[in-house]
Amino acid sequence: MTLWGIHNDCPELGLHEGGFVSVGWDRLGDLRRVGTDRESLKAALAVAYADAKPRAIPVWAGTLARFAAEIEVGDLVVHPHRPDRTLSFARVTGGYRFEAGAKTHRHRRDVDWLLTGVARSEFPQPALYELGASITVFRLRNYADEFQAWLAGAVEL
Repeated sequence: MTLWGIHNDCPELGLHEGGFVSVGWDRLGDLRRVGTDRESLKAALAVAYADAKPRAIPVWAGTLARFAAEIEVGDLVVHPHRPDRTLSFARVTGGYRFEAGAKTHRHRRDVDWLLTGVARSEFPQPALYELGASITVFRLRNYADEFQAWLAGAVEL
């Protein structure tokens, strides 16, 4: 079981109420049509976001590849919620899907939110630093065990 961090800058989407996590880059359309490998994503991003800085394209491609192809059903997600400075934890319950009717953040994965609104003070500062990654979707490596152990003590995994 892998632990992923997912940043989302659109709290108005109602992630917790809707039972999903999401990312942007909506101009790409359904990633299953584009291809979820990094090279296909880089080519599509370069066309869809022609005004992007060249160094951004590979970073974005990696983010989308992780979100659509590397996260697996059963993996855990930690979502830092910046507005109230809390953390939320979820288990991934569905594969990648494209929500064409959504206004934004159409790339989605269904999740079961296990705990929401957890105070950051529950975790050591170095673990919180790892959550501060500047990329949107990332695998927690250094403090994944600590987050998982805390979560296992709080809910039935």
